[in-house]
Amino acid sequence: MIPESLNDAADLEAAFLAWNEQFFRYVFARIRQQEVAEDIVQDAFTKAWEKRHSFQSGRASLRTWLFTIVVNTMRDHFRRQKRRGTDPLDDEIADDIDIVHDVDTVVMSEFVLACLRMLSEREQELLTLRYINALSIQEVCHITGMKESAVKVAIHRAISKLRDICNADS
Repeated sequence: MIPESLNDAADLEAAFLAWNEQFFRYVFARIRQQEVAEDIVQDAFTKAWEKRHSFQSGRASLRTWLFTIVVNTMRDHFRRQKRRGTDPLDDEIADDIDIVHDVDTVVMSEFVLACLRMLSEREQELLTLRYINALSIQEVCHITGMKESAVKVAIHRAISKLRDICNADS
């Protein structure tokens, strides 16, 4: 059963079981390092537990609230990486990463992923949230803090830009 709030540890466990894989796919699609993606998602659930009393069910669903924490935790990771002078998106994909269980949900070729990485961080985030994680426009708005019209325009432009990049590189 999917919880609607985080009142106790059982609710957190149910939320983790319900959405952990989706959150992992989102982070992994951006970072491409399995262990780091797992750590980010785990850290996000820890933060959610610590901040569980700040969740307001009238403002967003629990899933959207948790997704926002995941996105912010990943942004923190990117900021730390930038300060260290490393770019996690440039790391090569390890051949031994086992993502067979994700093939049915994340069917993108390495070519498209390489093209996606040529977009800005914001464009990558919007396309990943909307299409890889199949979030609604409203959920994307809540997570990014953007207005609905801005999200729609930005996604449309990002798709056009991605199409141009893929066509130029093919």
